[in-house]
Amino acid sequence: MKIPIVAACVLATLSAQDVKNPKAFLERWDLNKNGEVTSDEFKDLARFRELDKNKDGKLTAADFVVAAPAKKPTGEKPTLPLVKYEGFRSLPRFDVDRDGALSGDELRLLLFVSADRDEDLVVTEAEAERVPVPFGADLRPGWFTREWRTMDRNDDGVVTWSEIKVPTAALGALDRGRDGKIGFDELVKSQAAHVGGWIPKYAEQSAALAKAQSVKKANWISDPRLFGVVDANDDGTVSVTEFDRYVRTLRDALALASDFITRFDLDGDGRVSLPEWGGAEGMFGRLDRDGDGFVTPQDR
Repeated sequence: MKIPIVAACVLATLSAQDVKNPKAFLERWDLNKNGEVTSDEFKDLARFRELDKNKDGKLTAADFVVAAPAKKPTGEKPTLPLVKYEGFRSLPRFDVDRDGALSGDELRLLLFVSADRDEDLVVTEAEAERVPVPFGADLRPGWFTREWRTMDRNDDGVVTWSEIKVPTAALGALDRGRDGKIGFDELVKSQAAHVGGWIPKYAEQSAALAKAQSVKKANWISDPRLFGVVDANDDGTVSVTEFDRYVRTLRDALALASDFITRFDLDGDGRVSLPEWGGAEGMFGRLDRDGDGFVTPQDR
């Protein structure tokens, strides 16, 4: 089989370093479309041997792993102010328009900087594999890898700011209002569930612990499933110290909420009692407009 003149010119100058896009290269020379390139298809034997890194007599994707371009910063900075993700409490930094929710480029920025661990403005496949499952999302570890491959439109081995987008699966898991935004109230509810959940009968359980200093599971008033979470040292009892530590963790998870009830509702019943409020009784009385002992949406 004769080689076309144009192809011959390409072969004359080709080297392993010249293969910028291995996928396109293999597709071009795989004449019988069997997923590999042989020396019958790629006629320049010297070049073929140079490209055949694993010396198995054929060219496949495995031969181009070492020839893949090194990861380099692109200098392509996000269009929003570049901030660093430092855990759940840093989320308000990404709310550029201060509307109490993350949407559009704000969500893209959050995903981009949390995935770009070495802060070189590109996300590699190795970094994509380490992106954690968003709390409250029913996704498996490594969920972002397939999404990353789809985003890498030019097959250069990295995803840049212009390529990054928030996967539908992640947005759908957290956007409970289905409005394209993830409000802080939505986020804190997911975070509260992530740390262990609300404390049903909080006031009663708190009072019982204040009296006895510790309780066993048989005397645990709240949700039985929560007992093991609060019992941090697994000794079969929940002490006042362990209970208070968990309450602080839950309060911390709820602290970003802009809605008063979401922020202080420790037992998850949609209303706030004086023990949950934890502040001055006089102030609570002014918040509780109907005087029923709870702050509810009707009191606003």
